[in-house]
Amino acid sequence: MRILLDIGHPAHVHYFKHVIQGLNRSGCQVIVVAREKEVTFELLKAYNIPFFSKGKGKSNLFGKFFYLFYGTLRIISIAKKNKIDLFLSFASPYNALASVFYRKPNITLDDTEHNIFNHQLYVPLSDVILTPESFKKDFGDKHIRFKGTMDSAYLNPTYFEHKDVQFANTSHHDKKIIILRFVSWNATHDINQKGFSVGQIRKLIEKLREMAYIFISSEKPLPEDLHKYNLKIAPEEMHHYLAKADLLIGESGSMATEAAYLGTHSIVLNPAAYDFGVFDWFSKYKVFYIANDYEDVISTATKLLSRDDLKTEAKAEVDKIRNDSISLTDLIIWFIKNYPDSIDIVKNKQEYQITF
Repeated sequence: MRILLDIGHPAHVHYFKHVIQGLNRSGCQVIVVAREKEVTFELLKAYNIPFFSKGKGKSNLFGKFFYLFYGTLRIISIAKKNKIDLFLSFASPYNALASVFYRKPNITLDDTEHNIFNHQLYVPLSDVILTPESFKKDFGDKHIRFKGTMDSAYLNPTYFEHKDVQFANTSHHDKKIIILRFVSWNATHDINQKGFSVGQIRKLIEKLREMAYIFISSEKPLPEDLHKYNLKIAPEEMHHYLAKADLLIGESGSMATEAAYLGTHSIVLNPAAYDFGVFDWFSKYKVFYIANDYEDVISTATKLLSRDDLKTEAKAEVDKIRNDSISLTDLIIWFIKNYPDSIDIVKNKQEYQITF
């Protein structure tokens, strides 16, 4: 089987990197097409994953509309040259449109309820949509839900071995470590949304720097006076640093759930936070917090940083999270190798609960 996998975001590299390896080992061939966004190409190269580029996306509505045609035509061209049998992605409208052109199956994963534009395009054109069981939308008969979240595809102990890392210039062991994460707000589902202002970022640092070392990871450009806080690491090392930190504060939903899964308390401030079923799911555990506003971020962070048992408590919560999750990578590999019989097997829950 020849599978075309469309990668549209750095997080998708992590979602599928072990899936690619597993399918290739089993005799399938995975052809990767990737959009140039932030560190996507760097991650693919770091993991030795060959890929075709489909260029850069656009930030305005007109540009996004143009890129939809360009990206789809690029995938159609690559699919033709590689005689693709099946399309796989995380919420890719480009794959969905290309799959119709070639009359081949399209399997899509998703966990973002308010990604309305992409839903309108890919949902009608997909054969199977896999989401966490907490996903708040219902896509009908083609919709299959799994236990846990996307994080289990690459952060469960089967696939992730934490290596000890050292943050630069953190000599005083009595101070905790905070990572601040900011996003670009350029995605289709981010239109008319915003997070921390530059003034709020400065105030946040001023409030918390006596209690903790502060490091910043940011998609959006920040003023020069904040550059000294930049977390200067290779992108493929981020999860090791997330696991080492005591607290993550930010706008990124993906990194907030990753931190919680790895045993680092996380506070997320995102205008759409209460729309996400995954956020509701993580909120059951005492390691993940949704902030209502900027003042709530400060209050929650101060309370957490004043405690000595942060990591100890988090470890117990991580055990619960993992017990409530399947191995998503194993599910995806099995599902594709056994497609289309796997649809009925999963829906009838034959093997499903015990295998993954």
